[in-house]
Amino acid sequence: MANDGVDKSRRRFLVAATSVVGAAGAVAVAV
Repeated sequence: MANDGVDKSRRRFLVAATSVVGAAGAVAVAV
């Protein structure tokens, strides 16, 4: 990732998406 500005917003988005997917996966496993 060459762009630092894009990388920061991209990283924040990826962290949010990962946590959402992880929570959904945990709920699916719990059910």
